[in-house]
This record gives sequence, structure tokens and C-alpha cells, in this order.
Amino acid sequence: MNDVLAKLKNLDWKQLLVDHGEKGIAGLVGLLSLLAIVFAPWKPYDRDPREFLQKVTQGEAALKASVWPDEDRQKYDEIVDGNEKIARLFSEVPVARYEYYTPWFHPLYPPKAKRGEPKYLPVQDLIAHASTVIIELPPEGSQQPQLAGTPGTPAFPGTPGTPGALGSSAGLPGAVAPPSPVGPPATAPNPLAPRGATAGTPAGVTGSSPGGIPSPLGTPASPTGEDAAELYTVDPASDSEELMTEAYPGSGEFGSTYGAGVGGVKINAEGRFFVAVRGIVPLREQAKEFQKALRLETLGEAYNELEYIDFVLERQKAVPGDDPWSGKWEKVDIEVALDLLDKVEYDNDVVSLQLTDPAFTMPLPARLAGSWNFWGSHPKIGELTREQAEAQARLTERLLQMYEEAKEASGVVEKRGFASKTRNARQAFQSIAAPQQQQIINELAREMGIKTGVSNLFGTSSLVGSILLFRYLDFDVEPGNAYRYRVKLLLRNPNYKRPLEELEDPGLATGEYRETPWSEPTAPVVVPDDEQVYLTKVEPPRNGRPPAAQVEVFRWLEDAGTTVRAVLDKLHPGDFIAALLKDGPGDKKVGGVTTEVLRPAEQTLEEETIELVTNEMLLDVAPAPLLDDTLHADVLPDNPRDRTVPAQEALVLDEHGQLVALDEPTQKQLAKAAEAALEAVFKPWRAIAKRSQPAAAETGDDLSELEAYSGSMIEGGGSSAAGFQPPLRRGRRRRRPNPLKRRQ
Repeated sequence: MNDVLAKLKNLDWKQLLVDHGEKGIAGLVGLLSLLAIVFAPWKPYDRDPREFLQKVTQGEAALKASVWPDEDRQKYDEIVDGNEKIARLFSEVPVARYEYYTPWFHPLYPPKAKRGEPKYLPVQDLIAHASTVIIELPPEGSQQPQLAGTPGTPAFPGTPGTPGALGSSAGLPGAVAPPSPVGPPATAPNPLAPRGATAGTPAGVTGSSPGGIPSPLGTPASPTGEDAAELYTVDPASDSEELMTEAYPGSGEFGSTYGAGVGGVKINAEGRFFVAVRGIVPLREQAKEFQKALRLETLGEAYNELEYIDFVLERQKAVPGDDPWSGKWEKVDIEVALDLLDKVEYDNDVVSLQLTDPAFTMPLPARLAGSWNFWGSHPKIGELTREQAEAQARLTERLLQMYEEAKEASGVVEKRGFASKTRNARQAFQSIAAPQQQQIINELAREMGIKTGVSNLFGTSSLVGSILLFRYLDFDVEPGNAYRYRVKLLLRNPNYKRPLEELEDPGLATGEYRETPWSEPTAPVVVPDDEQVYLTKVEPPRNGRPPAAQVEVFRWLEDAGTTVRAVLDKLHPGDFIAALLKDGPGDKKVGGVTTEVLRPAEQTLEEETIELVTNEMLLDVAPAPLLDDTLHADVLPDNPRDRTVPAQEALVLDEHGQLVALDEPTQKQLAKAAEAALEAVFKPWRAIAKRSQPAAAETGDDLSELEAYSGSMIEGGGSSAAGFQPPLRRGRRRRRPNPLKRRQ
């Protein structure tokens, strides 16, 4: 017993449970099962299993024999498709009408919306007009450009395609019309009218020469009403000093360095054909697009992001055929304009400089006559008066000096376009605070002796901040051709090198620049033709000599910038329509033609012997047939004046290789109109040229002639002639250069 107890005492119960625990559990389960079987209440089952099979068989038979009542069936037939309810079940409930728009919480640092790509707007209302201009060039061998500002003379409107005129095939069966330019020339002021003389234009003259008959060359004609007053009128209150600086040599404090031709001074000048292309840049609308796409809070931030860099101008030249605009668009080479700007001084701008941008607003080259008002502005902008332009130039000079100093410290990056030739006046106006500008304006007003109307004189345009002016003067054009223009602008990419987490699309950060779409093409613009030929007389053959023709030629001289008239006699079939200068005895020249030549740069109107060459050839002459009264007495009227005979004609080969028929009656009428137009140009210059001569300047001769001219023109629609005085000074007056021009 003791041994058993000792074993139990020393027994490892944990090890025993691990080794034999499952045996004990199995024995306990078997014991409980045995007790359940022994003590369960057992009794016999009194049902027959076949009863179950019988009930199943009866249920199947009843199911097969059952009928679905119609009332119950109609309840379920109404449910056709449950997809709509299913879709509604899984769709979002619209809560917009119940939404509370005022935020419940305002985070201290709200999440910033990502920047997108702005919509870029094209240049709007692009227009183009062609004309001529006399530009003063620096003296040969001189590196310092001179300024202009003296009067000139207008060229004339032309008549491409006028029946009976050179350039038309009317009246010639089977002849082919030359590839004449399409589109009517614009009605514009005289580009070379004398400045300072009060003169209007005879009544009935609009887009033509005096009398309403088309003139020889394709330049818009003399204006009427306000246009004439703008070109020819000097303020009656102006003193002789103002007249001297505006209307005559040395015009404008910022307008010239030397007077043109006074006292025999030789001026290096030349005439140029050009097309002025202008358009409206929608600055404010573009800034709004930037504000919306870049998620900016204010419009001012958008203006800071918006920066125009350059422009691309293309033109299309009219070609012969049914569709004159089937040719390709070609890029305009702006180096032609840049080279010219290097050589010349600038005129005062005719628009507010706050509406310009050096990236695409070309400076105005100094001209020796006329005004840039029409060609330098846009109908939606208007022009500055002479006083406003001068005041703006003075103010700009002060502001640019302050701006350039600040720019050197900030390191502003220059633009392209014309930025290398002109200073950024608009940026200067924006950079200088308003109080500083007002202080400068007050100082200038005191210097200029202005006590009233200061705000109007120095006032800015109401369009500042809304639009900008695109302007390009295309001097690389051919006379007698027609063009169309279109333009697009280059902008700095506002998302360039921005952190990618700030952008909607990482691709927005690529590319330093963005382009606007192309503008709509301009209406066709016709460059004036540089010559016009009129048939004025036909001589029948006599004594074995062939028939001859007399023609009247109007030719534009590049070195003078004006038109000359010459009559060429005894031209026979096969002759070129020309008068050549040939070497004669010694150093003399023989031949040519002697005619009056107006040189506004030198203020001379004198007869000169020049060489006159056209690009036409006389092919044939057809004199009117002579009718014998004895042979045709039964059909000819008794009165010779009542007889109708064919017009005398000439056949000409023009510069385009086309045959052109000229009939004498029509040509005489056009020639008379051209002569009248040319004389209307020469008339004020005769007095001005004589007044510039020493003897006339001392005696005051010919003043009455110029005043009489002014008075006669006023009757045709001009304004008051009071205040006009020709220059009484001789020599040349030096003026300050234009502050906008960049000096090398």
C-alpha cells in the first residue's frame, strides 16, 4: 500500500495527462453512449412507409391538374421590365437641389486648383491699305539717322481695269486681260499732302482725283471734310514757330533732326510703296482666358502671366486665273522693315503708346510729307492730335529713362519682333507709379506753358488694358499687285517649367512658347501702279510714213517720291514707250524728256530732263478711216458733225505680256483728269517752292497765291484758312531724336 501511495505521490500528472488523456476522454464518451441506449424510451412505429409514397403521388397529380386564376395572373403581367427599377436602385440620388453651397468649414490653407491650358485668341479685325511715302534716309556715309517732317505731295489714285485705260482689254476682241489686282483700293487721305496749309478738297472728290474722275496712279486720293482738315489744317491759334516746326522743315521737336531742303540743303530721300497691316489684339479677353485656365484669383495676376513675344505674318499674292487666291501663303520677311528702321528716325506715334507692344507694333518711320494717322492706326482706336502726340513723346522720354534704370536692376528679358529697334513704352507707363507720372506731367505742362487742358493733352486712351494694336508696314511689295495678309502671335507659355503637381497635365509644361490661331485674312489690297499710259493722239500715215501715236505718260519717280507727266510724240509701231537719255558731246546727255519734277525733300518744283522708261511697247496704230463723200453720199449725213466714225485706237503690249486696246476718246478724258489731279498737287507746291528761294523769302512774293489756293480749296469742303503762313526761315534746324528709337 505504501508503495502504491509512494508511486502516486511521485507520479507526474502532467505527463500522464499528455500521454493517456485521449484514452480517458474516449472511454467517457463510450460510457455516456451506452447509458443513453440503455435508458432511452423505446416503442414501435405505427405508420406504413407506403403512405409517404402515396401522398407524394397525389401531390404531383394535383399540381398537374391545377389552373392559375386569371385575376392572379394579371397581377404579374403588369410587370414588363424591372431594369429601370434596378438602374434607379443602384444610381446616385440627385442632391443638387438640397445642396448647401456655403461651406461649413473654411480651411486655413485651402487646396489650390491645378492650372490648365488657356485658350489663345487670334488677332481681330485685320485690315490692310496700300499707299506711298517719302522717307528721309541718312546722308551717304553717315551713321547717324536724320529725322523727317517736311511737306510732300500726294500720289494719285489709279484705275486698274478701267475701260480704255492701260491695264484693260476692253474694246479689243480676243484680247486677254492682264492679271490685274482684285479688290478696290481703300479710300484714304493723301499720303503726301503738304502739312500746315489749310486746304480742303473740291466737292465731289472721294477716292478719286478732283472732279471725281479716276487719276493715273493707284493711290487713294484727296480726302474731304474731316480727313482734309486733319491733313492740311494748322490750328489758327498756332504761332509761326509752331507752323515752322509742324508744317515745314524741321517739323516736330521729336519729329526731325534737319529741315528738308530749306535754303538748298540736299536731303537724301526716296519714295516707297508700302502696305499698312493693322489689327486688334484682344488683350483683356485673353487675360480673362488666362485667369480662368490658370485658376488665378484676380485679373491683374493674369495680366502679369500674359506676355507676347513675337508675331508671324504671312501674305498671299493674287495670281491669274478664275481663283486669284489659289496661291500659297508665304511668310513676310520682317528683315526688310528692320533694315529700314535701322536707317531712319521715327515719327511720333499717332496712337497712345499704351496700346502698343514692341513685339508686334512697328514704329513709324519718319516721313517727309503727309501723316501716318490713317495708316498707323485702326478704325477701332482712332488717332492722337498733333499736340497730344508731341506731349506723349515728351512724357515718354521721361518715363523711359526711369524705366530703363529699373529694368537694368530687375533683369527684364527683351522680346522679339521690333523690340530690338524700339523701347517698350507701354511697360514704362505700367512700371511708373501714377503719382510719379502725374508729377512729370505737371512739370512738362509748366515747361510747355500749358495751364488748361492738361488732362486732355496727356490723357490716356479709354482702351488701355482692353486691346493692343498690331501694326506692320510692308515695304517689300510690288507696284500693281494685290495681296492678302494674315497673322498669328507668339506668347510665352505660362506653364513653362512649372512644378508638375500644379498642372492638370504634365505636358502643359513642355514648350517655352504658344501660338494663337491665324487671324482671318484681310480684304484684298491693291498696291498702286507706278505708271499709267494714255493715248492722246493718232496721226494717219502720210507721204509713205507709217502711222504714229502720241501718248501721255504718268510715271512715279522713286528718288523724288512723286509723279511726273510727259508727252511722247511720234511713236511708231514696234517702239518702246520710253524716252532714253543718251551720251552726247562731252559730258552732256541728249534725249530723254523735259518735264516738271516735284521734289518735296528739297522743296523744288522745276523742269528737269529725265529718262522716262515704261514697260510697254506700241504694237499697232489704227487711225480712223477717211470717208469719201462722193462714194457714200447716199448714206452719210450732210453735216460732218453728225457722222459717226470708229475711234482711233492703238494696240499696246503691257508689262504682263497682254494685249491692251486704247481708244483715243476715252484716253483723252482720262488724261485730262490725270492732268487736273497732278496740277492740284503741284499748285500749293509752286508757292512753297518759290517761297523757299532767297528772293521770294525776302520780298514775300507768292504768299497770296498760296493763300488763294487755300481759300479756293476751303470752298470745296475744307476748313478755315486762318493761321497759314509759309516758312520765313532758311537753313536747317536740329531737333532731338525720337525717344522710342534704340540707339546703337
